Amino acid sequence: MTIVSTITRRTHPEKLVIEPARGRDHLRAFTRLPRELHRGDPHWLPPLVPERRAIPGGVRHPVAASGEAELFLAIRDGRPVGRIAVVRHRRRTAFRGAHEGLFGMFDCIEDADVAGALIEAAARWLGERGCGTMIGPVGLLPGQESGLLVDGPAAPPVVLMPYHPPYYPGLLEACGMAKAKDLWTWSAGPEPTESIRRIARDTRRREGLTVRTIDPDDLAAESARLAEIRRGGPGWALSPTTDREFAYLLSGLRGLLPPGAALICESRGEPVAFALAIPDRTQELTGLAGRAARLGVPPGLLLAARSPAAGLRWRAAAFGVKEGFRGLGLEAVLVTELWRSARRHGCGSWEATWTLEDNHAMNRVMEVLGASRSRTYRLYRKAC
Repeated sequence: MTIVSTITRRTHPEKLVIEPARGRDHLRAFTRLPRELHRGDPHWLPPLVPERRAIPGGVRHPVAASGEAELFLAIRDGRPVGRIAVVRHRRRTAFRGAHEGLFGMFDCIEDADVAGALIEAAARWLGERGCGTMIGPVGLLPGQESGLLVDGPAAPPVVLMPYHPPYYPGLLEACGMAKAKDLWTWSAGPEPTESIRRIARDTRRREGLTVRTIDPDDLAAESARLAEIRRGGPGWALSPTTDREFAYLLSGLRGLLPPGAALICESRGEPVAFALAIPDRTQELTGLAGRAARLGVPPGLLLAARSPAAGLRWRAAAFGVKEGFRGLGLEAVLVTELWRSARRHGCGSWEATWTLEDNHAMNRVMEVLGASRSRTYRLYRKAC
């Protein structure tokens, strides 16, 4: 698919082309575009995990096993000016009973014509595949960045959370997109409260719980266990997560997860809950790592070679409790263990992964854990 539109300007006409990013040059331009667009923005930092892992192209990417994907690049007069990824998940349709497509990896200059052409290309591609609605921007796999910041401080994002300049929400709204759902992040201090410690102790004893670290040398088996825990309780934005997707996530974070930061909770030998925490090492991207990253060297490769600095904020990045074990206090058990592990590395504060605005049970858990809301990210919807 190639969409061509001629936009009349006061000085001269400009040709805007939307093309699938399939060849080596287009894929390189697709990956590099955020760095080019945000080069002078003091709040933008390059992703810790190489973004090429997030691109849904080729048979090795988990999306290939569960759906179709396409990448679009907006080119004006030979220069990339925008991008978008679009996915139709077969499992999502089967699970939710809704013909909804997803879009993500949206980046664009401050130009409603460019944004509109990208959204039009994404909607047309999904509509041709039976989708009636498109939702985004979302991470196309678990652990990837989702939403646009609509409330919260203008500051560099926490690891694995998105950052966009403030004009992005206005661009999507100008394209006819409306709010679909808000995502909340939560902040907490470096230590759990005594009430949380007490709940954790009582729950361990009552349920016969043990907590162990995820074995990085057995990712296939461990990923299958995580997928089984999450079965029946997927995030709203995606369908149930597969073991292959968990393996892809864990392999991408390998080297950035210190000892004790990836945990599985077992009840009498049965895996029933898990949690992953990541030190927010984006805060370290101000020296050599930051300069290298801006030149295209993945910062995760540099930072993985040394221990995280003391005083960093940590992010509780992924969490899951098996159906039948929710509401029993397992969250408190995992939180206290994560706190204990992070303390050994000098954790300064916490930010929790996002929760849905209408997930009242999980939001209540966050409040009981002593966390407070810190930022709001928004997902948008549009008919195809």
